[in-house]
Amino acid sequence: MTGTQYGGAWYRALSDFGVSSVSPNPAHYGGLSLTLSENPASGSEVMAIYTLSDPCCVQVKLTDNLGRDVRVIQNGHASAGQNIVAIDPLMLEPGTYFVRVEANGVIATQKLVIVR
Repeated sequence: MTGTQYGGAWYRALSDFGVSSVSPNPAHYGGLSLTLSENPASGSEVMAIYTLSDPCCVQVKLTDNLGRDVRVIQNGHASAGQNIVAIDPLMLEPGTYFVRVEANGVIATQKLVIVR
């Protein structure tokens, strides 16, 4: 991420904001992958589909485009293999969000766009 401040340029890595990946494709990191269905979303449920290589504690949360927590979707144990959590876009204002899954210290993030 780049920008300007006081007439100069600055650079900050996405990892400074807790973001490991921003892509329309599935994010794959160390035994964790994440895919979103229905993105951009308007009225139907969005499915956050994540796959774990081993069972572990998982936190799935939604953040805004500034990295602030909007909602914790799941916080607890998840089994190995495919896991699915639903996100209701009608509970969110239109805009850009990030679905962030953290498992065993590995983070996968996907951009979610809510439109009306």
